[in-house]
Amino acid sequence: AAMQVAGDTAACRALAELGMLGEGSREASLQRERVQDLICGSFVPCFKGLAFAQKQLGDHKKSASAYERCVALLEEVAPGSAYLARWASECVLESSRAGEEG
Repeated sequence: AAMQVAGDTAACRALAELGMLGEGSREASLQRERVQDLICGSFVPCFKGLAFAQKQLGDHKKSASAYERCVALLEEVAPGSAYLARWASECVLESSRAGEEG
């Protein structure tokens, strides 16, 4: 699940200048998307905080969605980590609670 970063990121431009990203090809597009995902990985703690706050407020649908975003990012930046396992279980729990409410 690619997270969109507004415009063309400075990181992507720098990688292109270094020849690490091609220009205009499908491969370049996929590489750019991956770089954006990795940059967004830096914000996982923010997304986690949002998910936890929504959980505490009892908005299980939004909490599940926020945990899902965390899981998608962690799958990219920290596959097999304990955080990934924990937050995936939180995602399932919140999804279950949201289903019971709706």
